Parts: sequence; C-alpha cells; structure tokens
Amino acid sequence: MTFPITKTADHTVAVGDLMSTTVASAYLFPTYLVTSDGTAIAAANALYVQPGTGATWAITAASLPLPSGAATSANQTTELASLSSIDGKVPALGQALAAASVPVVLTASQLSTLTPLATVAATQSGTWSVGISGSVSLPTGAATSAKQDTEIASLASIDGKITAVNTGAVVVSSSALPSGAATAAKQPTLGTAGTPSVDVVSIQGVASGTVVPISDGGGSITVDGSVAVTGSVAVTGTFWQATQPVSLASVPSHAVTNAGTFAVQVDGAALTSLQLLDDAVATSGAASLKGNSVVGRFYSGATPSALSDDWLPIRTDSSGQVLVSGSFYQATQPVSIAAVVQVSQSGTWNVGLSSGTNGIGKLTANAGVTIGAVEIAAAQTLATVTTVGTVTTCSTVTTVSTLTGGGVAHDGVDSGNPHKIGARAVAALSTATMVAAADRTDAASDLDAAIIVRDQFPLGDLISERVTDTGGTSTAFTNFGATASTRNYVTAITVFNSSATAGYIDFRDGTGGAVLYTVPIPAGGGAVLCSNLPLFRTSANTALAYDVSGALSTVYISLSGFKSKV
Repeated sequence: MTFPITKTADHTVAVGDLMSTTVASAYLFPTYLVTSDGTAIAAANALYVQPGTGATWAITAASLPLPSGAATSANQTTELASLSSIDGKVPALGQALAAASVPVVLTASQLSTLTPLATVAATQSGTWSVGISGSVSLPTGAATSAKQDTEIASLASIDGKITAVNTGAVVVSSSALPSGAATAAKQPTLGTAGTPSVDVVSIQGVASGTVVPISDGGGSITVDGSVAVTGSVAVTGTFWQATQPVSLASVPSHAVTNAGTFAVQVDGAALTSLQLLDDAVATSGAASLKGNSVVGRFYSGATPSALSDDWLPIRTDSSGQVLVSGSFYQATQPVSIAAVVQVSQSGTWNVGLSSGTNGIGKLTANAGVTIGAVEIAAAQTLATVTTVGTVTTCSTVTTVSTLTGGGVAHDGVDSGNPHKIGARAVAALSTATMVAAADRTDAASDLDAAIIVRDQFPLGDLISERVTDTGGTSTAFTNFGATASTRNYVTAITVFNSSATAGYIDFRDGTGGAVLYTVPIPAGGGAVLCSNLPLFRTSANTALAYDVSGALSTVYISLSGFKSKV
C-alpha cells in the first residue's frame, strides 16, 4: 500500500509516497524514516500518515489525560445530589397558602393564614378627583346665608345715604395759593395783534444801561426786507452769483486780445492783390479779358504770338471746340466714322464674336458634321443634355440638380460597370480624426473592405446610470431626465436585491406616470436583460423613473440606453 508523505504542518504539500506491505492485517514500515529535509522521525518530528478513502482505524487507549481544568466524575456526583435536594424542596407552580409555599423571610413576622384586608389606609399624594353625594358639612367658622341677608340690608341703607357725584357741578369759591405762586398783579398785560402792550418789558443788561448784544452764534443776523446802506460797503469773499452785472458810464482804455470773430476791412496792398486776382475771372463769351492770367478759353481766328514761358489763353473755334495739333498725350485717339467704310481682307484677321443678342445663338442641325474639341468656360449651365456617349474627363461638377440614374434599371440584367460608392479603409475607429458636427464625411470600412455600421444609435447618444434604493418610492433617473422633444430608450437592465424579501421594480413614464416595464427581483437575487432592440421608451420630454415595490434594503439598479427624437 502507498502512503503520501507531506512536509507541512497542515499536510498540504506532498513530498513523496511511502511503500508498505501488510502482515496479519498490520502495516510494515522501514526501520528508519526521515522527513524531506533529512530530519529523523521522532516524537517532536512525527510522521503523518493519511488513511485511504473509506478506511477505518481501530484505536485502543487505556486512559486519556484530561485537559487542564476539566471536571471529574466525582464533582459531577456531588452536583447531582445537590440538584436532587433542591428539586424536592420546590413545590408545584400555582397559588398556595404559606404552609405549602416556599418560605420567604420578611422584615416582620410571617403569616400562616392569608386574610383579605377590610380597609386600606391611603395617604394623599398629587391631585385627587373626589365625587360628593348627599350633603357636606360646612367647615368651622363658615358664613351662613342668614348672615349674608344682614350684610345686604346694611349695604342698601348705606347706598341710600350717598348722593351721586357730578364733577361738573363742583364750584370752588376760594383756594389758597401754594407758597411762591405768582399773582395777577405781577403778570404784565398782554397786547393784541398790531397794538403793543401798555406794560413794556425791558431786558436788563450785564451793567446799568449796557446794550444787550443779539447774535445767532455765527456773528450775523438775517434781516427780512430792504436795508438802506449809507456810504460805501466793502464786499469780499465768494458771491452767490459767480458773474456780477457791472454798469460803466464809459469804457476806459484796456488791452484787447484776439478771441472770437473780428470784422476786418481790407485796404492798401491787400486790396490791390485781391483786385488783380479778380481780373483773371471772366464769364464764357465775354467781350474782353483783363490781363493774361486766364483760366478758360477764347475764340480768335489768328494764332496768338507769345514768347517763351508766357501765359496764353486756351484757343477754341467759333463753336467752342478746343483746337488740338501736334503730338497727343494719348497715342490712340477715338475716331467717329459717319459712314461704314468698305474694306478688303488682306492678311490674317482675328475676329471676336459679339456677346448678348449679337452672339451666334444655338447651332443648327449638324448631322454628319463633326465638331472638334470644345472647351466650355467656367460656371456654365447646360439646361438639358439628352445623351452623352462618353465623357473622357470631367474635372469638377459643381451641382447636379437631378441625376436620373444609370443605364440599367432596378432588377434588370446587370451589364457594364455600375456606379460605385467607395469607403475609406481604417484599421481602428479609435485612431480616426474626429470631424465637426454638420460636416460631410467619408464612409468607413475595415481592412477587409466591409462597411462599418453602428447599430441603433451613434455613440454620442449613449447614456447609462446606476442607482440604489431602500425607500420604495418612485424616483426619477438623472441621466435619463426630461429633454425637450426627445425620448429616453432603454436597451439593457441589471438589478439585484440584497434583502431577504422578494419584490419587483416598475419603470414609469415620469415619477407619477404609467408603468412602462416591470422587472422581478427575488430575495438575494436579481435579473439581467439585454437586447439589440430597445426594451421600451418614455414619452417625449419625460424623465424615466424607477419605483420599487417596497422598502427593501438594498436594491441596486443599472440601466443603459440612448436618447432619440423619434
């Protein structure tokens, strides 16, 4: 038989197998064994032997040592005796008289017989509500109704002897003045409006006859009305009106500076210069001119004579035409011909075709006539081209209003070379250069020339969100919120319920809207839903909400989807 040999304390790392044979159902092992590190097998370095599967080993032990502090059978016998004694002294449960009950030592004497109490003494504490029936005796010294009648009669007698007090009818004939009160003799007679009082009240100064000064504290007094001033009064300081009007009988001599506009009379040499300038000005057709400084023209049949550097007038004919002779500043002069001159061709002529209504117009039927290479100028419009056999090269076509199609109709027999739309091959879209919104782009394919098409929606519309819920109330998602004219689509749902109570989740069209989808959530379990097509969608401009069936702790919800206006 083979026994595995291990080298670790938990017997998990095998180092080899130990071969043995049996003699009379006993295993024989070599007389000298060592471990994997060469240490001899001993009590401190025991050999571990693993029995085979299903094997049974018989172990005989004369005695086994008890662990430290273990109870012995002798102590258990004492415990059993004590428990038996206690059990014999405990009566059966239920009410019993003192003789049949477990005795309890009280601070006073014990009662052998229980007698119900006839009365119980109570000490008042707090507020008592007491009901009274029959008659109650008055306390000592309380007043009786007989004495109240006597009091009423006495009060009526007193009331008849008192006259009502009228404060308006009280007249005081005389009253003593208090000490120091002023009498009418010491009060002056007051005057009336416009009439002074006969009693003049004077103000006594600090000394006999000294005038008492009047001041408002600032050294000035405001006077209403006009004040006559005699002599001259010096005025200093800043005036209320910045500019004061001044009247002068005559203006004295003073310096005048040039400011404003002055009217100047011209005379002397300046006047002579102005008159000479005026001599050079004359109207057209004037009989004579003054001097030779002339800007204009004159008519004269004879050629004027002049010296070098003299000023001369411009010469015209009788109709006012300027006479020109000699070399002209402009080498080529425009010529008007009264009649067409017949010419005969000689040499090579370059003839240009006129534009507009004088152009050639459309070409007439030219069957059998071959037109050579024709160059069409830029930005030309061809109204209708019925058939074009072959176009060798077309550099740029700016706009094609209507492209009818190829020569082979749909479902027709294929022939010729079809119009093909190509794509730009890319190894990975992650390395492609982003374009701006509303740009025109190339179609893309992989390196196998397979067109790359995204399913359902562009990645820019992808949204996802994860939430947790413990309250069980309808709550709107944040990323699947309301967007004007836009719906929320859900393509994948993952839910998990960690509580011990099963439930479900309603996905609503708004927190208070209709239920769009329901997902069960078993206790300690969940659900995963994923589809190439949307599972459901909300209404336009409406947030998606989740509503757990109850307060489950905790429900985990993960969604992914996209937004679309469709």
